[in-house]
Amino acid sequence: DFMTGAQVLVDLSDVLPSPPGVFLLSDGVGHVLRQCDIIPGETPLQIHLSARSGVSFRLSPEKAGIIGRVIARLDWLK
Repeated sequence: DFMTGAQVLVDLSDVLPSPPGVFLLSDGVGHVLRQCDIIPGETPLQIHLSARSGVSFRLSPEKAGIIGRVIARLDWLK
């Protein structure tokens, strides 16, 4: 789980959700983390995006605004 303001490490070279995972996306206003996966059998390619709140939608890869795959959550020691 990622809380608001969580710091994450993002692989900017990985922008296709195959395999599925958590990705950093630009929503046009800011950045959000979403679970992303490719919808099988769709032509043209469609990506399923879902949030922890249960909201989900489908977009083309171009409209999804994927910046990169989240590969780690950073927890700093205090």
